[in-house]
Amino acid sequence: MKFIVDAAKTKTVLPRVMRAAVRLFVAKGIDGTTIKDIAAAGGVSEGALYRHFKSKEDLAYALFAVHVNEFSHELTARINRAAPGRAQLRAFVATAFEAFESERDLFTYLILSEHRELDKFPATFKHPGHVVLELVKDGRAKGAFRPMDPYVAGSIVLGAVIRLCVVRFREGIGRDLRQETESVTESLWRALKK
Repeated sequence: MKFIVDAAKTKTVLPRVMRAAVRLFVAKGIDGTTIKDIAAAGGVSEGALYRHFKSKEDLAYALFAVHVNEFSHELTARINRAAPGRAQLRAFVATAFEAFESERDLFTYLILSEHRELDKFPATFKHPGHVVLELVKDGRAKGAFRPMDPYVAGSIVLGAVIRLCVVRFREGIGRDLRQETESVTESLWRALKK
């Protein structure tokens, strides 16, 4: 997972401000964060921030929508390179854990913001829930997974991955989640295999 900023603005203060906003949104919540907080943490004036975003809610949604969509496309590409079934489950788990460990604040922000921002999410954008649903449906169609409601199976996979990331973020797990890719994949495979 990479932090995405408009290419024309990478040499400006915007990347620093966006990262500051993500850190604050994770630490204090969107409602607990003010534009003043973001501006101070980003080292800019409030006016400079308003030139890029109408409000903190606009900034929060922009961060969520762009990164969830891009991450979902990355997930899809990695899954599509693997054989249906266990290999695709592994690709899903490995990609998610890699994203979490490489951009912990951003990934945590996406997890924490999902329920707040998803209602505004355009139907043309992709979400990890869509990706895991496709993975499960494809695995069932190709005989790798047992018959099971795809939403239940997808929720088992996505829920396990998200929960592990949250526990790691809260320091309940002290080691890099990438070390757990095989054990998590095996557990999910046992739950879903035919």
